[in-house]
Amino acid sequence: MKSLLSLAKLDFNLLQEQHQKELGNITRWWKDLDAERKFPFARDRLVELYFWMSGVYFEPEYKATREILTKVMVIVTIFDDVYDVYATMEELELSTEAIERWDVNAKDGLPEYMQVCYETLLDLYDEIGYEVTRKGQSYRLFYAKEVVSNSSVTEQEAKEALHKQVVDGWKDMNEELRHPTVVPEFLQVRILNFARVFNVVYNDGTDHFSLAGTKFKELVTSLLVDPLPMLWFGLDIFESALCTT
Repeated sequence: MKSLLSLAKLDFNLLQEQHQKELGNITRWWKDLDAERKFPFARDRLVELYFWMSGVYFEPEYKATREILTKVMVIVTIFDDVYDVYATMEELELSTEAIERWDVNAKDGLPEYMQVCYETLLDLYDEIGYEVTRKGQSYRLFYAKEVVSNSSVTEQEAKEALHKQVVDGWKDMNEELRHPTVVPEFLQVRILNFARVFNVVYNDGTDHFSLAGTKFKELVTSLLVDPLPMLWFGLDIFESALCTT
């Protein structure tokens, strides 16, 4: 049993090293974008978003998937901040029209900072297209945001309604996984993993992603920074097993 525990810890630490290298790659991409200068209004949540995507696709073989989805969510976060807090209504209308056209020439007429956002978005999807073609795979990307649009209800009533939707959603996902359906199990597991991380980030009614305070920092540190302490006698057994194979 102790040997198995040592092997499990070793596996975690090796995967953590891989995740650290991937995060380094994405950080260099972020710096190359010069994002802090180009988008000073945007939240810098690169590490938190990588944490999220590594919870959905944690296995070693999904390196490209983690990196692509993290970059996508970084760009989505920038656009979210543009639409929520920075742009004027006229600028938002121009931006929405440009995105719907999905053409590099559609940037003409946009403010300079929006042109940069738009070009970054198109460049990222060109990168995704290259990666998908190279690997012979396809991805479906989506972004969802909960909005309380009915102003006639109180905040508490809205929270209770959202909580019921969450509970019902968990029941639906568990039921889908218990019984075979037309939806591939692989896809169902990824959706479940996404919901699991979502539950960690928002589990107590606090938006830990936006606040990015102590709790999220502790989660990131435990998963991506601090290795698990090893039981050396377990490693000796592991090394002996390797020598005999």
